[in-house]
Amino acid sequence: MQTDTADLGEVRRKLQEAVWADLGSKRYKDVSVEAAAQDLLIDPVDARLATNGKMELILSQLSDMDRDAAATSSADFRDDPDASMHEKLLEGLLHRFDVYQPYKTQIRHLHEAGIADPVLALKLIKRLSKSMDMLLAICGDTNTSLQRDVRVKGLTALVMSVRSEWMNDENTDLAKTTKLLDKRLKQAAEWAQSFRIL
Repeated sequence: MQTDTADLGEVRRKLQEAVWADLGSKRYKDVSVEAAAQDLLIDPVDARLATNGKMELILSQLSDMDRDAAATSSADFRDDPDASMHEKLLEGLLHRFDVYQPYKTQIRHLHEAGIADPVLALKLIKRLSKSMDMLLAICGDTNTSLQRDVRVKGLTALVMSVRSEWMNDENTDLAKTTKLLDKRLKQAAEWAQSFRIL
């Protein structure tokens, strides 16, 4: 009997959760949709119909987490309409790091895999760029322009530059990450003013 579309959506959701969990204990190369489907007693044909592979599922998981983080930050910003752009960006970035805090192993495994797999690395950077685009939008920067594209790329590079500090930051309040983010955001604002891209 053919599985209907609604059921395939549920299969995909279960596989996404399982693959993400597996990435917390296995290297990316050792994670398998087929193994996850077998563990969940999901028919292998349904698993193939529900997803195009582990990379798609992991990117979808990252997208879901980024959207949830952005939605929470957006609600916080509405409660504090007088916050500056710097304050919003700092809070939004910190909240995103906080959301990812329990999943440092997954992020480490993805980083290691990305070094060996340029396609994965490019897709991860593109995913991060989309997250920064969302963050700028909820901070009030919604105009489409070359300058905004530069700001998105700049924020993406900034987050990548802070990743190592965050990975080693064991403080529950992310004190080290906060300090570095604050410093880098101020530097970026100064450079943006100097190059007239604000």
